[in-house]
Amino acid sequence: MQSTSAEIKSRQLQALAHQLQVLASRAEQLDRLTVTTGEQATYMRMLGTYHASWFMAAGRVMTPAEEPPVDQA
Repeated sequence: MQSTSAEIKSRQLQALAHQLQVLASRAEQLDRLTVTTGEQATYMRMLGTYHASWFMAAGRVMTPAEEPPVDQA
């Protein structure tokens, strides 16, 4: 059986509509993931700050304090 050009065009339009639907779905998913990534970046920055603070505090505790020089008068 030969397909008429109207049938071919109809199948192509259906395939194109399906591809457009998939594209729209993936664009929505990308938008949600972008928002989530933005929120996570804020928390990662806070975590980095906490980590640096703990590292500096541990360095201060573990390093012996320098004693001030004694004046010999």
